[in-house]
Amino acid sequence: MKKWIAFILSIWLWTGLQSAFTQTVYVVADEFEQMEVLDAFLQANGPFRLHILEQADFPKTLPPDTTAVIEFVHGQLSDAIAATIMEYTLGGGRTLVIHHGLSSGKKSTKGWYKFLGVNLDASPDCPHPYG
Repeated sequence: MKKWIAFILSIWLWTGLQSAFTQTVYVVADEFEQMEVLDAFLQANGPFRLHILEQADFPKTLPPDTTAVIEFVHGQLSDAIAATIMEYTLGGGRTLVIHHGLSSGKKSTKGWYKFLGVNLDASPDCPHPYG
């Protein structure tokens, strides 16, 4: 059995079949330089393929082979994109919201703060205004 495993592993390594196991990550962004650095790092260190897209080009439904979504929008996040990300995540998908993905620029994005479990409104009922 060990010989068979070694044989199959050898074939996999030598024929480049590892590309069949590439993990697809969708990135919605409005600043691209940082995501290009991340893409280069992930390609060099793992089987990841990033699709770095502006909101206008982001799919309304994510393909079934999607491994994860990264949200890196500094400005306003559209309700439609937020809904796509929330549906994907609540359906069991992995989502990474980076840095300004939970900034005040998302205040008008329907359901986004609730989805993330944050409150950025300084109100009398909130003991920690930004908690």
